[in-house]
Amino acid sequence: MKNRMLRFETYSFYDSTGMERHLEHMAARGWMIEQISAFGWRYRRIPPTQIHFAVAYYPPASDFDPEPTEGQRTLQDFCVRTGWQLACTQAQIQIYYNEDADPLPLETDPVVKVTTLDRAAKKSYLPAFYLLLAVALLQCAMFFTGLKNDPIRILASPSAPCTGAAWILLLLLCVTEIGGYYRWRRRAVKAAAQGLIAEVKGHSWRQRVLFLAILPGFLYWLVTVLATGPAAIRLITVVTFLSILALYGIALLVREFLKRRKAPRTVNQTVTLLSIVFLSFFLTGAVLFAAIRSAGRGRAEAGQQTYEYGGITWTVYEDELPLTLEDLMEIQTDSGLYTRQYSGNESLLLGQYDMQHQPRFDADNYSELPGIDYTVTVIKVPALYALCRNSLLRESRRFMTWQPCEASPWSAQEAYRMETRDGEAVNRYLLCYSDRIIDIDFSWEPSPKQMRIVGQIMVDNPL
Repeated sequence: MKNRMLRFETYSFYDSTGMERHLEHMAARGWMIEQISAFGWRYRRIPPTQIHFAVAYYPPASDFDPEPTEGQRTLQDFCVRTGWQLACTQAQIQIYYNEDADPLPLETDPVVKVTTLDRAAKKSYLPAFYLLLAVALLQCAMFFTGLKNDPIRILASPSAPCTGAAWILLLLLCVTEIGGYYRWRRRAVKAAAQGLIAEVKGHSWRQRVLFLAILPGFLYWLVTVLATGPAAIRLITVVTFLSILALYGIALLVREFLKRRKAPRTVNQTVTLLSIVFLSFFLTGAVLFAAIRSAGRGRAEAGQQTYEYGGITWTVYEDELPLTLEDLMEIQTDSGLYTRQYSGNESLLLGQYDMQHQPRFDADNYSELPGIDYTVTVIKVPALYALCRNSLLRESRRFMTWQPCEASPWSAQEAYRMETRDGEAVNRYLLCYSDRIIDIDFSWEPSPKQMRIVGQIMVDNPL
């Protein structure tokens, strides 16, 4: 039978009523609160007992204090004289318990209670949530701006919808916490003027709901990247995730080590902050190193060649493509003069795949050799089809314009051809099929036969 238990609780900083009722319920089940830390609430086993709890606040306290300050000791001595024993502390929060059946209230002056809690909240709780609110607003603005300007890139990414949803949920959490505190404060001030102490209407369930909403999205993103992403992306994801955990854990270990060594608060804060900054640079370098090394190893394992051109090292790709130049004309591109590159992103909503079959830059008569570039957008949710089509048409209008053209040679539902501002047609087409849209660019004028081949190959290819 275990004698210790660690739980993740979701009570707001100011929710003293909710914390007191929860701790009384846990004591009745045989668990006594022992420690509150960044890793959760730790309990120790006791005989099931009816115990009363009281949550008090001491604004000057800090997580970086090596030991209770003189003011805290004075408060604790006063509480002991009134029958309240200290259970644990966590920065400004001080938790006391009393085993008497009908103990005297720990705090009887409602004005002092509201003023003390407000001072404690303004020291760390509210500034932290205001900072999170600002970051969440910025990230949500960037997400919705990207969704407006380039919805396909956002929706086809395995991570962007999940991270966007996470930032939205974090924004809701910040608004809930800040708004909930000020609503309670307004009621508490009015009640205190009448000599009453206003209870907190806890909303810890909202935090649980938001957390449970974020967790599946994060797990989906992690599994998707690890299962389907390229080797370099998988390695970067794992290294980044472990780096974040390491940074958080090491910062906490540094802080607790300095507290045990009785380092002054200012020394602890400074050293902990410097360790976070140093480790951030170090771990960022580790992620970049892993990415570069993984990319180099990937090329070596794939047997990919490289060549120098224009002072840049280029890779010769030999990826499998659904549509190649050999499908469209009598040509041999396996002589080392061509590169075939495939890349793409995919989510539960969309898939977007970029493909190139182009001559190498160092090939003789490079500009005279044929080549094709094409991007296939696969729409898995039919409701997103119009959004994707309009986005593709709008994106290219920044430089040129799409003009409707005959769709039947391509076996397409709709077809567009790009024209310059002067009305000159170029060999780039946008082809709309039932579940996909193809943006294809030729280096030559395609014949009707080649158009028909493109339609036959691309319309049903699973990619």
